[in-house]
Amino acid sequence: MNYPIEVIKTDVLIIGGGLAGARAAIGASDHNAGVIMAMKAKFGKGGLSAPPTYDGMAVPLGHSDPQDNPEEFFKNIIKISLGMCDEKLVRLLAYESIDRFYDLVKWGMVPPGLVNGKYQQNKGDSHDRPRGIAISLASPPGLTVLKQQVEKRNIRVIDDLMILSLLTKNGACVGALGIDPRGQFRILKTKATVLATGGAHAVFPPSYDTGVNGDGYAMAFNAGAELYNLEFLQIIFGWGGGSPQLLLLMPEIYNKLGDRFFSRYLPKGVTQAQCFTERLNNAPFTSRNIGKYWDIAIYKEIAEGRGPVYIDYTKLPRKNVIEYIERIKNPLLWYSDVFHVSYDILEKPTECRPIAHAFNGGLKINERAESTLPGLYAAGETAAGPHGADRMGGCMVTATQVFGARAGRYAAERANSLDEVTIDQEQVDGVCNQSSRIINSKGAMTISEIESKIRNMMWRNCLTVRNQNGLENCIDELKRLRHEELPKLSITDNAEVFRALAIPNMLDAAQMIANAALQREESRGTHFREDYPERDDKNWLKTININKKNTVL
Repeated sequence: MNYPIEVIKTDVLIIGGGLAGARAAIGASDHNAGVIMAMKAKFGKGGLSAPPTYDGMAVPLGHSDPQDNPEEFFKNIIKISLGMCDEKLVRLLAYESIDRFYDLVKWGMVPPGLVNGKYQQNKGDSHDRPRGIAISLASPPGLTVLKQQVEKRNIRVIDDLMILSLLTKNGACVGALGIDPRGQFRILKTKATVLATGGAHAVFPPSYDTGVNGDGYAMAFNAGAELYNLEFLQIIFGWGGGSPQLLLLMPEIYNKLGDRFFSRYLPKGVTQAQCFTERLNNAPFTSRNIGKYWDIAIYKEIAEGRGPVYIDYTKLPRKNVIEYIERIKNPLLWYSDVFHVSYDILEKPTECRPIAHAFNGGLKINERAESTLPGLYAAGETAAGPHGADRMGGCMVTATQVFGARAGRYAAERANSLDEVTIDQEQVDGVCNQSSRIINSKGAMTISEIESKIRNMMWRNCLTVRNQNGLENCIDELKRLRHEELPKLSITDNAEVFRALAIPNMLDAAQMIANAALQREESRGTHFREDYPERDDKNWLKTININKKNTVL
C-alpha cells in the first residue's frame, strides 16, 4: 500500500548526533553542501558522546613527551592492532589528529592542563607515550563545541526521528526512511549519506546507552555494504569500587558463596599480583597477556551461576587505602570519573562484572570514509579500519574527528557532482509495511522481554569467553527469536515505538557479531576463544568480512 509520507530533500544526510556525526555535518557544510542531521534523541543529549560521558582524545602533540609525533603514534596503533587494521587509515588518523584537535580548540574548547602554552598529556591505555587529553573535562566539552558550530552554520537538525532503513537505487545509497514517535514516516532523499550511529554495545547487558544497539551496522548490511572486525569488542569491568589501579592493593575477591576462587584460574607459575599488575596496562580486556585471567575468572564465575562477584577492601589497613587513593587521583585523566575513586570501598564490598564497552569494527571504509556502497559514508564507532584487534585509549574520539571531517568533505564532493536522485517506491513500501506490522502487533511478548533475551544470550555466549558450542547456540537462539518471538511483540503506546523497531536491528547486529566470533578460530586481542586460546598468525592474520553474499541473517 502507499503511505502518506513527507519527502525531505538535501545534499548530505548525517545519521547520528554524536562527535562523529556533528563533525561530519560541519565538514559537509564547509564544502558547500546542504546538510541535514537526523537522530533518535535530542541533539547533544543522546549517545555516548553526550555529557556526562568522560572521553579523552589521543593526540601526538609531544607536549608531555617531546619525542612523540604522528609517526610514533602510527607505529603504536599498528602494534596494538595485531594485524587487524587498515594501515592507510591508521596513517590518516595519526597524521591528521593534531589538526582536528586544534579545530576544536579554535571553535572554543578549552581542554584542562594548559601550562605555558603546552597541555599536560596523560599516558592512556596501551600508549607508549603520553598523548591523552581529557576533552570531555574541557569547558565547554567537545560535543558542546561541535553543536555550537552546527548551529552557527544553520544546519538543519531533525531529532526524535529513528532511521529505519537506508534507501538504495541502481547500486547506490540515495537516502533513508525514518519514523517519528507518533508513527509518521519521512523520506530523506539525499545524494550522499553519512552513518555515525555508534556501535552495538547495547546488544549486551548492562549498557551505558540502550539506544546504541547496532542500528547503523544493521542498516548498512541490509543495504549491501560490507562490515568487518565485528568480533573485536572492547570489554571493561563494571565496578562501583573505584579506579582499576586499586587492584594493586590486593583486595579479596570472592563469589556469592564466599569462595576465594581466583587462584583456580591462574596457570602454574602466575601469581595474583602478576596478573593484577599486567591487567592494569590495558583498561579493556585483551587476550594478549596474563592480565586476561582476571576477566576470564570473573566472567566464568558469573556465567556458571556463582555470581555476583565481589571485590573487598574492607579488611585492608584503612590508612593504606586512603593514602593510595589520594596518590592516584588525577583530574587530567579522562577516565577519572568513569572509574570514580570512592571511599565507599572502605565500608562494604562492591560488585564487579564485565561490561561491553565499544566496538573496534564496523563498516569497511576507504580513505574518503566511503563504504563499499557508493554514496554511503561512515565515521566514528560505525566504521572499521583505524583500529584492530585491540585499540588504544582515546583513539576512537580521535577517529570521530578525523574521519567525521573526511566523511563530511567527501560526501559533499559527491553530492555536488550529482544531479537529482530517485527513490524506489517499492522499497519504501516494503519498509513501511514491515515497520507497521511491528508497531501494530498485539502479541504476548513485551519489548523488555525480547530485549532481555537478546542481551542475556549475547552476554552468556559472546562476551569475554567464547567457544564453538556457545556461539552456535547463540546464533540458533537469535534466529528463533527473530522468527518465533518477534512476531508476538506487543506495543502499548507511542513511547515504545523506537524500542520496538530497534529489535530487528539488535537481532541483525547480534547475529553478525556472533557469526564473526564463530568464524575466528583463534584468540586475538579482545576476542578470546577458550577452545582456541592461542593467537594463530599462520591461519588468521586476516579480517573477517561480512556482507549479504556470505552471511544470511
